[in-house]
Amino acid sequence: MLFISSNSFLDITILVDYVRHTAFFLTIRYTIFFPDSRFPIPDSLFP
Repeated sequence: MLFISSNSFLDITILVDYVRHTAFFLTIRYTIFFPDSRFPIPDSLFP
Protein backbone atom coordinates (compact mmCIF):
# COMPACT_ATOMS: atom_id res chain seq x y z
CA MET A 1 0.00 0.00 0.00
CA LEU A 2 1.48 3.30 -1.10
CA PHE A 3 1.19 6.14 1.38
CA ILE A 4 1.71 9.68 0.15
CA SER A 5 1.75 12.45 2.71
CA SER A 6 0.34 15.87 1.88
CA ASN A 7 3.88 17.25 1.87
CA SER A 8 5.11 14.89 -0.84
CA PHE A 9 1.91 15.42 -2.80
CA LEU A 10 2.59 19.17 -2.71
CA ASP A 11 6.16 18.56 -3.90
CA ILE A 12 4.88 16.42 -6.78
CA THR A 13 2.38 19.12 -7.76
CA ILE A 14 5.08 21.80 -7.73
CA LEU A 15 7.38 19.55 -9.74
CA VAL A 16 4.69 18.88 -12.37
CA ASP A 17 3.95 22.60 -12.56
CA TYR A 18 7.64 23.38 -12.98
CA VAL A 19 8.08 20.79 -15.73
CA ARG A 20 5.00 22.09 -17.53
CA HIS A 21 6.23 25.69 -17.44
CA THR A 22 9.73 24.67 -18.52
CA ALA A 23 8.32 22.76 -21.49
CA PHE A 24 6.11 25.74 -22.31
CA PHE A 25 9.04 28.18 -22.40
CA LEU A 26 11.17 25.71 -24.35
CA THR A 27 8.36 25.41 -26.89
CA ILE A 28 8.15 29.20 -27.22
CA ARG A 29 11.91 29.47 -27.68
CA TYR A 30 11.87 26.59 -30.17
CA THR A 31 9.09 28.15 -32.28
CA ILE A 32 10.91 31.51 -32.24
CA PHE A 33 14.15 30.01 -33.55
CA PHE A 34 12.51 27.40 -35.81
CA PRO A 35 9.19 28.86 -36.99
CA ASP A 36 8.94 26.40 -39.88
CA SER A 37 8.70 23.28 -37.72
CA ARG A 38 6.57 22.63 -34.67
CA PHE A 39 7.80 21.09 -31.44
CA PRO A 40 5.99 17.78 -30.89
CA ILE A 41 4.29 18.35 -27.53
CA PRO A 42 0.80 16.97 -26.88
CA ASP A 43 -1.88 19.56 -26.24
CA SER A 44 -2.90 17.80 -23.03
CA LEU A 45 0.30 19.13 -21.45
CA PHE A 46 -1.14 22.65 -21.42
CA PRO A 47 -4.69 22.69 -20.06
